[in-house]
Amino acid sequence: MNYYQHHIGDFNSATRFLTLVERALYRDLIEMYYDTEKAIDASDFDRLARRLLCRTDEEKTALQFVLSEFFELVDNTYVQSRCEREIAEYHAKKEEQSKAGRASAEKRSNRKASPVKSPNKENTTSVQEQSNECSTDVQQALNDSSTNHKPLTNNQEPLINTDTNAQEKFSEPEVWNPDREFLLTVIRTSVGEQAESVLELPDYEFQLGNFNAHWENKTTLTENQKTRKFATWLIQEFNKQKIPRPTKSGKSQQKTVSRNVNDAWGEIPKQEPVSEDYDPNEPPPGVSQQEWDENWV
Repeated sequence: MNYYQHHIGDFNSATRFLTLVERALYRDLIEMYYDTEKAIDASDFDRLARRLLCRTDEEKTALQFVLSEFFELVDNTYVQSRCEREIAEYHAKKEEQSKAGRASAEKRSNRKASPVKSPNKENTTSVQEQSNECSTDVQQALNDSSTNHKPLTNNQEPLINTDTNAQEKFSEPEVWNPDREFLLTVIRTSVGEQAESVLELPDYEFQLGNFNAHWENKTTLTENQKTRKFATWLIQEFNKQKIPRPTKSGKSQQKTVSRNVNDAWGEIPKQEPVSEDYDPNEPPPGVSQQEWDENWV
């Protein structure tokens, strides 16, 4: 034992009549008893005295008095009833604690060795399979979403413009079309009866598009001003298309392109046939005698 209960009041009452040396020896004997957990050996008094550091005769006499006063000699051992009782209680408590520890360890071991059985294995398996299927579907949907779609905005909400003027703001500007009756009246003041011919230009729509592109940034023009400028524009184009392009001779000529590749050589002059009385020793027609003599003879 490494511990024992020491009641100060009981100890003082029981040892009040002892001297200082006797009180110290009694404490040493009790501590030896608890430490060895057995009665004190009485077979060799001198050896016991040496263990308790009793060197003088006075100290040895004090030791004998304490042994006879507080211990009982039984089978050549000094027994103390209170020490025996507390040692027995100590071992009994120790045994109980040991049994409780073994039982707890065995319980933990059995818990680890035997798995917990489900009360309804089939239902548990079915629920687990359904859960796995659901999780697989959800995971597949998430994968498809991450693969085929990009986040629309930072907060994952679609960017919807609720402004009623949004379409008007980003739509193409309106193409200006003049009032035909007013335009005809303006053109008639300039060209008279040819006003209808001006409006019947084959590229009227093309000219209107060019006019709108040219005056696109002139937003301050009124409808009257724009119509009069377009009338002037059409009259100028009408006059350009009415006047033919002059040629060098003053007349418009159209050159006919031939598809015959031989026409590029022009007309080949015809040669006179060789007469029957041709003399090979004489120069042919068109060749002088001198050239004949120098080149062929």
